[in-house]
Amino acid sequence: MNEKHCQNCGSEIHEQSKCPNCGHANQPSYVKSHNQQTPKMKFILPILIITAFLIGSLVSKSFASMKEDEGAIHMAKTLVANTYTSYLFIEVPELDLDFSNIEATLVKKEGDQTLGTYEVTGEVLYDQEEYTFTSTISYYNGMYFPDGEVLFDE
Repeated sequence: MNEKHCQNCGSEIHEQSKCPNCGHANQPSYVKSHNQQTPKMKFILPILIITAFLIGSLVSKSFASMKEDEGAIHMAKTLVANTYTSYLFIEVPELDLDFSNIEATLVKKEGDQTLGTYEVTGEVLYDQEEYTFTSTISYYNGMYFPDGEVLFDE
């Protein structure tokens, strides 16, 4: 038989959730209360939160300092890379894409309540094959969004 001890009075209990001596409801030893945090977690959790906040603010500042067309180009390059990874089932570092002749053309300027739009075109070299691509990128208040699929021509 599996012998345990009461968490309240220390009496021996046998496969029971209540102590026969004091009546305390005991949790199995493998169940921890959701309110218990290890001292290590009490130290690490605030550091992780602060680190995530700092990284987020740095990323948002780098996008905010970009010109609108640079942000659209960056988003289009990311979409091209994502398209290749989804079709080829390989990781981004393995891609070795080479971009050239990239241009962002303003199609529609951002308004108070409306999205702006850029059409980004360029060339990408992958595995000794060169493709031209076109991607429509919408933007609003410093945020960039894909607007449809990336189109490729050989």
